[in-house]
Amino acid sequence: IEGLTVVDILRRAGLEIEMISISSSKSVTGSHGITFLTDTVFEDVNFENISSFESTGFSSCNFYNCKVIKAEFIGSTFTNTLFDNTEFVSVKFKTLSFENVCFRNCTFRNCELWDLNCEFGDFVNVIIEDCVLSFHFFPYVFQNHENPIKIMKNVKVSVPSGETISYKEYREKVLPYLYIFYKQSGAYFAAANLAFQLDEKEEMYQIIENGFRQALMIKDFRMIKQYCKLMEKSQLFTL
Repeated sequence: IEGLTVVDILRRAGLEIEMISISSSKSVTGSHGITFLTDTVFEDVNFENISSFESTGFSSCNFYNCKVIKAEFIGSTFTNTLFDNTEFVSVKFKTLSFENVCFRNCTFRNCELWDLNCEFGDFVNVIIEDCVLSFHFFPYVFQNHENPIKIMKNVKVSVPSGETISYKEYREKVLPYLYIFYKQSGAYFAAANLAFQLDEKEEMYQIIENGFRQALMIKDFRMIKQYCKLMEKSQLFTL
């Protein structure tokens, strides 16, 4: 009712409305077993020159072969969303949740990424160029051992003072101290990801093992899942 009634009324009023499936299929079944067909899916779709997506929910959506160009997202949610072969150009992200998101074969160019929560985000074969990243981006995202994030030219990182520094300076002068801090404070997930960034593979193995044991002891099943993903992606463990 919440979806179809609105569409019906707007179409009767003469407005052009498209129903979009959040999955890879146009066939959608509602909570009461009623199946209907949408007009399209998030595939081969261009979002261009859109002034603002504000407080929009895109959780658990799938985007395939899309382009997002000159758009702005404010206060929106992309939890558990998949982006596959999607290009982002001149996009502003403000106060967004990208928790558990997966970016696969994606490109970011000239984007503002400093105000994102990408905790437990999965980045596979991703290119970042001419962008500003969050200070806490690398400690809390997954990277694939064989296809790590490719940092290209003119990438900067926002620091707590509000200024930006180059990615080179961030990697050489900030990451080593963040790594020590997370290790000493027992934040094993963040420490393991930074060990990956700093090519400390032997320490990474021990850190993941310590974090996994800690999560088991306190029955933190959410973190057990994340450490299992780290084990698989690091290729340091025989599962």
